[in-house]
Formats: sequence, structure tokens, C-alpha cells
Amino acid sequence: MSVDPLAEKYPSHSPYNYTLNNPVKYIDPDGRSVDDVIITGNKKQKAFEELQAAVKGELSLSMDGNGKVTATKLTEKALSKGGEFLYLAITDSSVIVNIFASDNDFISDKSAPLLGNFMGNIVTPLGTFGEKRGGATFTYQEINPVALSKFDKINKLPGKTTLHEVVESYIGGSLSQSLNMSAGKATPADAKNENSIYSKSHRVIPQSGVLKEHFYNLSGTEIFRGNNNFNPVKLKYSTGNHRIFHTIPKEK
Repeated sequence: MSVDPLAEKYPSHSPYNYTLNNPVKYIDPDGRSVDDVIITGNKKQKAFEELQAAVKGELSLSMDGNGKVTATKLTEKALSKGGEFLYLAITDSSVIVNIFASDNDFISDKSAPLLGNFMGNIVTPLGTFGEKRGGATFTYQEINPVALSKFDKINKLPGKTTLHEVVESYIGGSLSQSLNMSAGKATPADAKNENSIYSKSHRVIPQSGVLKEHFYNLSGTEIFRGNNNFNPVKLKYSTGNHRIFHTIPKEK
């Protein structure tokens, strides 16, 4: 066991930590730093492919075996808004974006269905990283790129919603860093509050279209949030034109 050679950059974590005490999701292959944008999970390749599709012709992306994403500009012209923010996310070393991509039905703590989920961020103490007001910021996002790909295909905007999720995580981290205040997992209250870090981040790059949730009880009747006896056993996601693209649990 040895002390992390960059321990002074992350003083809120023990110098004997490995990947900030989360080796299941985050990888630190040489002990020298957590990568700026890293994709992990059993669907990390699908997530990477969706990102590349979203910035086709603007950025050439690559991903190493540990999930670290890098980017090269393919044009001297101004990038699209999505392309520019993705490039910033990849090159801004003070905001470390962690994307966990899987085809699970639920997020890691089992508290909500998985589609695209803002899991919050952690800002390390003031003045510990770079010249920004806050220290290094670690963001966490969980996505199902298989489902998002189906959604985007219907809307004829390949990769757009996976790009939305990555940028949302990055912007949330940047906002938290500027405020020197960590953000928690998004809640219904955050979604209703247009000034919350989640809501501000969510609006920067839109999803590929309107997304709707439909909950059903044991008898197959659609039920709605806030109603008495809200105890759904099935969830269906549809587009704005009522095309179902994903169900939980998955239909065989």
C-alpha cells in the first residue's frame, strides 16, 4: 500500500484511497489522477458511440481501455453548442465527469428507474485545484445509452440525449464549483425549481425530443404520480408522439 502521488490535490479524501473509495465505477490506473471524462459500466462502449454520433464531423473522439475520453477538433469553424460543451468537459481538468453507463433497470441505489440520472457532484475544498474559486469537482451521472439511443433514433438526432446527459453533468459541476457548493442527486423539488443546479444544467443542451413516463399497476391500468395507492409495477417511456421506446422491467 502506498500514498497516492497526487494526494494533495484531493485533501478531502485519504491519501490511501483508490478512485475516491469507489473502485466499482471509477478507475485510476496509475494512481496519478482521476481522468477528466471517464465512462464506465457494461454499456460504456455504447455510450461512447452515441457521443461520437452526436458530434460527427466536429470532434473525433477516442476512448482508452479505462474509459478515458479524449477529443480532437475536426474543423476550424466554430463548434455547435453541444460540441463546444463536450470539448470543454473533456479538456477542463478541474471538473472530472464520471459517467456510469449500463442497461440496468434502476440507478445504483435502487431509488429510481434508470434512463438519464443526475447523481450530483462533490466540490473539494477551496483553492485545492487550479485557479477557480472551488477545488476539483467530481460529477456523477448514470445513463442507459441503449434506451437513449432508441429515443434519439425516433427523433432522428443520433446521440443527442447522451450528449445532453454528459453536458448536464459537466455544467452542474461547473456551477457547483463556482458556488463552492456540492450538489446532491436530483430530486422532484430540484426539477420544479428553475434556479436549482440541476435545472440550470438540464436546460443547456436539450434532449432530442419530448419524453413522457407512463406508470401501470398490477391490473395494467395507468396510474399517475401523486394519486392514492401509487404503486406501479411497470413503467413505459414514450416520445412526444406516443411511440414507446423503453420499458421497466424490460420486455422480453
